[in-house]
Amino acid sequence: MEKEIKEYYSRFKEIYNKENYPRWFEHQAIFNQQFDATGYDNNKKIHTLGHWAILQNQIPEKIDIVMVGKNNSWFDKKDMSKALEIVREIEEDIPTQDHHLQKSNFANKLNATFKKVGKQNKRAEEILRSNRVGMNRIWVQTGTSLSSNVDIELINQCTSWTKEIIRLLNPKLVLLFGREEKFSAWELFDDYEQNEKFAVRHCWHPVGNKTGLNPDIILGGMKDQKANLI
Repeated sequence: MEKEIKEYYSRFKEIYNKENYPRWFEHQAIFNQQFDATGYDNNKKIHTLGHWAILQNQIPEKIDIVMVGKNNSWFDKKDMSKALEIVREIEEDIPTQDHHLQKSNFANKLNATFKKVGKQNKRAEEILRSNRVGMNRIWVQTGTSLSSNVDIELINQCTSWTKEIIRLLNPKLVLLFGREEKFSAWELFDDYEQNEKFAVRHCWHPVGNKTGLNPDIILGGMKDQKANLI
């Protein structure tokens, strides 16, 4: 399976260029003019655009859950040097360590949700932390929100390949984190999807006022007949 997933890294590198996606590459070129040779600004908490990520953590021996967000934000919300170092590393290959639950704002909120799940079911929290793969629907890193300058063709390609990778990973449960907005991860599969081998649940974006609903949604998905995780 890892060999097949690695092929997506190679395929994306081949097509990710200004000829195929001129709008996005023009936008990032203008955006990146503000940086010196380091490529980051710790005062503004930003770094260069143009990077991307598919998987955000290593593939565990047992894959029970795949979690999907919308787009890649910064991988360290405080240290932009470290954030840039991380994304440069993980755009090359499947990560060798877990960057899904580290120092981003998304990760901090997700960790808090996992702890709340653990208060109800400790085994469920263990599965979420150990038998999980994290990724995003849109692979390019656009910062805290999805830029309107990302070519629709690029979004569509990432979406199509994200679905293929999820099916290759063959989890028991897919958790889609999003909200009611354009290009949300929710658009990948319907809530309570019936046409896939895995169970699907739409969870609220961890950074939002409805995140308190997520523990019960997650536990419900783990109890689904298709998942049967707890």
